[in-house]
Amino acid sequence: QIKMFEKKAMLLSQIKEKAQEKVSGSLVRQFNHELKNRSKVLKRLGHISEDGAQVLLKGRAACEVDTADELLVTELMFNNAFSSLTVPQLVAVMSCFMKVEKSQDQVHLKQVLAAPLCMLQEAARMIGEIQLENKVEIVVDDYVDSFQPTLMDIVFKWCNGVSFLEITSQTDLFEGSIIRAMRRLSELVSQLALAAGVVGNEELKTKANKGVEALTKGIVFAASLYVSD
Repeated sequence: QIKMFEKKAMLLSQIKEKAQEKVSGSLVRQFNHELKNRSKVLKRLGHISEDGAQVLLKGRAACEVDTADELLVTELMFNNAFSSLTVPQLVAVMSCFMKVEKSQDQVHLKQVLAAPLCMLQEAARMIGEIQLENKVEIVVDDYVDSFQPTLMDIVFKWCNGVSFLEITSQTDLFEGSIIRAMRRLSELVSQLALAAGVVGNEELKTKANKGVEALTKGIVFAASLYVSD
């Protein structure tokens, strides 16, 4: 009886090992398949060479961005989407990369902001469709909708000198959420300046640095109870 129990235990152990090997092998194959598909996307977008052995200029610029969707940021940059924007417009459109809680306010953007938002959404849809074509799991509409204009008007007004009190009186977003989002946004715009420097776009680099200056003032960057270390 003991020998039968030992034999059964040994068989169960062998079955478990085989099952783990099978699962492990399946995960490796899945990872390799996903990596291959994502490499196709990077080639299509011009981030790496066709043989995958070299990171191109666009890819090196993307490496400077790690606080937001680097594919979309660099696509906008290489399409010269930022060239015609003012500093407040630039920072406002970059705010679409910041995640905040849902607002009950209806977003009604003036043309000065609606046009840059449309440009961002078109670029996001193009990237989403390229990923889908290359079998990367993605819902294109959800990807496009992930870039929300909730903060655009708030950031635009802040960069144009409107007081924080006046801005917060016009939105149902919590003050602390706005401050945290603006701090993250300043980091993203700083990274955009670095990426612009990598590609030698001094005009965009200067504009982005001015955007950081326009953000980093007043209560947003003062010691605050709203923001924890």
